[in-house]
Amino acid sequence: MPALPPSKESERLAALHELAILDTAPERVFDDIAWLASAICTTPMAVVSLMDDTRLWFKARVGLDVSHLPREHTFCAHAQESGGEVLEIPDAADDPRFSDHPMVRGEPHIRFYAGAPIMSPEGHILGSVCAIDRMPRALTAEQRDALGILSRQTMQLMLWRREMLDRQSRLVAQWQRDRHLLVRTLAATTHSLDMQAFVDPQGICRYVNARLLEYGRTTRERVEGHPVVALLGEPYRTDVESSLQQALDGETVEFSRSIDFPDKGRRFVEFTVLPVRDSGEVIGVLVRGHDAQVRRQAQLDLEEALGRLTERNTRQQEFIYMVSHDLREPVNAIRNFSGLLLEDAPASGLPPEAVRYLGFVRDGGERLREMLDALLEYVKQDAPRAAFKAVDLARVFDELEVDLSVPIRASGAHITRMGLGVVWGQRAQLRLLFQNLLSNALKFRQARRAPRIVVRGEQLGPMLRISVTDNGIGIPATQLPKLFGLFRRHVTQREFAGTGLGLALCKRIVELHDGRIQLQSEPDVGTTVIVDLPLPPVADPARALQG
Repeated sequence: MPALPPSKESERLAALHELAILDTAPERVFDDIAWLASAICTTPMAVVSLMDDTRLWFKARVGLDVSHLPREHTFCAHAQESGGEVLEIPDAADDPRFSDHPMVRGEPHIRFYAGAPIMSPEGHILGSVCAIDRMPRALTAEQRDALGILSRQTMQLMLWRREMLDRQSRLVAQWQRDRHLLVRTLAATTHSLDMQAFVDPQGICRYVNARLLEYGRTTRERVEGHPVVALLGEPYRTDVESSLQQALDGETVEFSRSIDFPDKGRRFVEFTVLPVRDSGEVIGVLVRGHDAQVRRQAQLDLEEALGRLTERNTRQQEFIYMVSHDLREPVNAIRNFSGLLLEDAPASGLPPEAVRYLGFVRDGGERLREMLDALLEYVKQDAPRAAFKAVDLARVFDELEVDLSVPIRASGAHITRMGLGVVWGQRAQLRLLFQNLLSNALKFRQARRAPRIVVRGEQLGPMLRISVTDNGIGIPATQLPKLFGLFRRHVTQREFAGTGLGLALCKRIVELHDGRIQLQSEPDVGTTVIVDLPLPPVADPARALQG
């Protein structure tokens, strides 16, 4: 006869369902319990069973092919009446409770059964750990104790399993709350900024701001909850899928594209795809689109203007070369013929006044030739950065003192140098720069005072500051701002020869090196020219010179 339902059956069933284990997939830990029961009791069959109101369901089984049995056909129902002790049936065929049982008279022909009840902390018997054999037999005391231990461990495993499910459920709920909070925060912070969207790990658009809806001339219902790739269409599939995957892998992706918008026309948009993290885990992707059409158009306009400027500069240089070439012939003719006339003046009987005028013509021709040479030198100073190298200024000044040895000896000049190091630039240009500065210091000297020139170097951050100080005639303060212009002079041609292009040329060379040049001067005291030039891009100047 089947056992009657135990008292407080509703509480027992509630405790069983609370564990959320019925009809779940096999799990290794419970399969191991059934295997241990079979091994310890040396039986071919063993089960971990749980009983609800209509059936006996097997969470784990060894040697049986069925997953459940009707409740009235089970041995385990009688374990409910065992009071928590192991129910052992040595020979079911001789037991009046089971002799007519269909599983005794037919397959699997059960003769021996031992079941240790699985008891909840409240005292409800939820099922049992059973060992089953086709032959009559009896358990040893050790086997009975071990079967009881397995049943208690099974209950503990089910409690731990329920606790893990609860923790997982809480984590999922917290993740959902955090995600909704993120979406609300995005909605609050990006309402009037760039186009923005939040995309989940499955590529579904979960939020878009009003700016994006405005540009797309669409509604929130048509965007949110739909795959991003489907919304954008095939032309963008590869870019979008690749960018989203990179962001989900933790990278930040930036790219730009021209897009045709319904009302705004073709716009140049800069995209940033950012991973959104929660406790270090990427939970989605933020896509931000910035309308950069105005800046892009300004850039295109600037590039076009730069192209026109470059072309105009090229034409100007070509014009200057042409003018210089074409003027050289008549200028040389003036110089040569005026010189010949002056040489023949004593024999030709020219009056002194005519000889004097011929001298003016020859000197004017010479100045014009010097101006053409200086002008050509000025327009040529445009060496590309690729030609820049480490330049040892000490060697440059060694060469300059040799080149200028004649005016140095003639004027009795004394030059002191200190702190000169290595700078980054075009050597020929820098040599011309300091040749002009030394020449000016030698030229614009006081009548009865030998030039004293001090060249000093001092490192200031990434630059080397070189100062060239003389004790010459000096420059009035009102003239200083004008002297870097073309053909600007603060003395007359009669007082000191020159073209007025020297400092303009120096300024252009310094600017081509991303440097700075300035003047400090006081009349009758002297002048200091300060030049800042970049250091080599490596820390070791010796290495720069070797490179």
